[in-house]
Amino acid sequence: MVSIITCTIRDECMDNIFNNYQQQTWKEKELIIVLNKDSMDIDRWIKKAKNYPNVQVFQLYENATLGDCLNFGVLNSSYDIIAKFDDDDYY
Repeated sequence: MVSIITCTIRDECMDNIFNNYQQQTWKEKELIIVLNKDSMDIDRWIKKAKNYPNVQVFQLYENATLGDCLNFGVLNSSYDIIAKFDDDDYY
């Protein structure tokens, strides 16, 4: 069981984030996405998230630090094993 946390300020990374999550072979997994830019449309991300199991999308104010966003993700995670994915990397 693993919780994957991804923080992003880039809408253009949406497909990459969801593709990386889908490619993971863990049976019990969750994705926690933390949007960290005020102008990002959280409803668009939530709509996309509905196509995948166990995905939560949150938005923090853009003045929150990366550490704030990651800690928020940890607080909202369900599992003891926590992984961090960068939005623009391939996993």
